[in-house]
Amino acid sequence: MLFRQFFRVAACLAAMSGAALGGNMEDYKNVPTYRMASPHECDADDVGRVQVSCKYIEVGSIDGYSSLRVSDDPRWPKLEKYRLGGTRLKFAGIACARADREENARKIALGRAATLAKRLIEDFEETTFTGQLSELGFNKYDDGWKCTKTDNTSGSDAPVAASESEPDSSSTQQQTLADQQAAARERAQAEQAAWRRRTATFIITNNDRYTLGLGFFSRSRNAGWPGGNKQYVLSGTETYNLTCQPGEKICFGAWRNHQTKYWGSGRGGREACTGCCIKCGGTFRTALGDGGADSYPQTSSSPDQALETAVNVIGLGAVILQGLNDGGGGTTYAPAPRARAQRQSGISGN
Repeated sequence: MLFRQFFRVAACLAAMSGAALGGNMEDYKNVPTYRMASPHECDADDVGRVQVSCKYIEVGSIDGYSSLRVSDDPRWPKLEKYRLGGTRLKFAGIACARADREENARKIALGRAATLAKRLIEDFEETTFTGQLSELGFNKYDDGWKCTKTDNTSGSDAPVAASESEPDSSSTQQQTLADQQAAARERAQAEQAAWRRRTATFIITNNDRYTLGLGFFSRSRNAGWPGGNKQYVLSGTETYNLTCQPGEKICFGAWRNHQTKYWGSGRGGREACTGCCIKCGGTFRTALGDGGADSYPQTSSSPDQALETAVNVIGLGAVILQGLNDGGGGTTYAPAPRARAQRQSGISGN
């Protein structure tokens, strides 16, 4: 029997400055290094009297949705432990650089090391999350780095000219802090851009008289949000940020529970629709208008039975002799009236 697992990690940008993170490499010493890039060695193109080596790491976990048994894919048992709440993954890169000022060499080396680590992560995603694991991905939790002045192996030890002399220590410290803060801002912007490329944002307002069921469905692969035969509960206005694959097409569907009325691609994403889909990385905003009078599934072609159903609907508070849209038997009830004073944004079974 298949089971479903849903992992969600909130994207976390550290509140600390770059300088503070750089001093906290020890926070990750117990996190096993999943992959480490070969060091980027200094070469003849790197000139300057100061040589610096930097190590950059990214720590995260596996995020996404998967529906398969542990025995379905030999990689799954190995990866499952890295989900939220389990062991973290750590990717690392080491690089060096030379310049006439230490802070400049540090900035170059740190950029190279970060590039190495990010390439490892991209390769990990492209080669690991394939087939039945294609819904999964690496989600960054935090990062850190450490830079050290090392012996200059270039032989370029000549003193700098007077016009290039080092500034006083206070100016150097201020410039170093400014460079670190600028690097931290650049990384945060890059992370935000990467997050946007892997996120589809839907902003949906419910103006119907009832609270609605809501779901999102991929047209590019077998995936859905929230998935697992569950639905979002939409009462007012809600924003949904869905982790997705770049270029993936995603459509929304909304419906009145126990009725035939739907919006977009409807229950289960089965209906054809126009203007209800976006690609991963995009933003979609819409307001669902009032759907009008109740619309229940037809239970019989017999006039007498149809009349009996109508009487039940009116006289017994919208009790109908019909299952859900899938045709299940038994007695079901009308959807709940929409509570304008409350926002129901959770997930429920359907």
